[in-house]
Amino acid sequence: MSKTNQPEKPLVDRIKNLISQQTDVGIVDGYFSPGSEDPAVHYVGIGPNAEFICQVNPKRDPANRALLKTGKKGCFLCEENMPDEEEGIWLDKFWKLYPNPRPYEKNHTVMVLTKNETNHHFQIIDNKKKVVRALDTIWQIGYEENRTDFNLTFNSINAGSSSRHFHYQIFECHLPILNYPIDFVDKDNVSIGIVEDYPAAVMVIEGADKKAVCEKVWYAIDKLNSYWMDFIPYVLSFTVINDKIRVYIFPRAAERPSDADSNLINTVFGICEMSGMLIVYSDEMAKTISLDKFRESLKVTSNFEVLKGLRDMI
Repeated sequence: MSKTNQPEKPLVDRIKNLISQQTDVGIVDGYFSPGSEDPAVHYVGIGPNAEFICQVNPKRDPANRALLKTGKKGCFLCEENMPDEEEGIWLDKFWKLYPNPRPYEKNHTVMVLTKNETNHHFQIIDNKKKVVRALDTIWQIGYEENRTDFNLTFNSINAGSSSRHFHYQIFECHLPILNYPIDFVDKDNVSIGIVEDYPAAVMVIEGADKKAVCEKVWYAIDKLNSYWMDFIPYVLSFTVINDKIRVYIFPRAAERPSDADSNLINTVFGICEMSGMLIVYSDEMAKTISLDKFRESLKVTSNFEVLKGLRDMI
């Protein structure tokens, strides 16, 4: 892929300006804004070598996250339910970016597929166009604007999604899974691999040919949507590394580790947790997390059987 002419205003700059404006009017809690850091939001390492990280973030407590217009109930990603001051950025006539009011990293926005006349789109990637939109957006940010520190992510229903209204998340941080080597095999103009020594079930698809990457990613997602007639929940992370798009695909077996084992972590695991960054709401919660407990929690929320089936098919 060659670099295209960049837009007059880079998307990352538009995101930053939007978050700044929405912080000023009180929609976004600005604890990740430069000079406004909140000491209550901080990080601790998990394990003696900080193999994984734990973000302590009281603002991410599920009881405090949703932001609705006064008197409104229901979906907080439907525009008619948002506070009057909440604004977004149109990417095209279907997709709009909104700042996350309670972010879990810098420059955190939500890329929302706007509703049709009657209903919003369900939180499942059910067609290739949704994959294309994700790849185009992360390519613009990570390659054309050279911001490889950004991630574009997806949590399906039953895998950590905060809303059933279709959306991606975009945020800036280095997730721990990026530190792990990948055993790649080249196939059909892409590289397909597994993450060595990682406790979760994850497949990686990487390539510089956006169309070829899209075909493989969509094939994998389509199989997860109807694996042996069953829907397999999944989380995804898109990023750009060494001028290539890299996509991590995690098939899931449980949404909370404690659903499989009551002795394990009792929070919902989304893409951040599966990628090695646990988010908890207090220092007391953080003190209960050991390396063994976190690794086992990643393991029990993963579907290794489905991962093997995907690798054999793809």
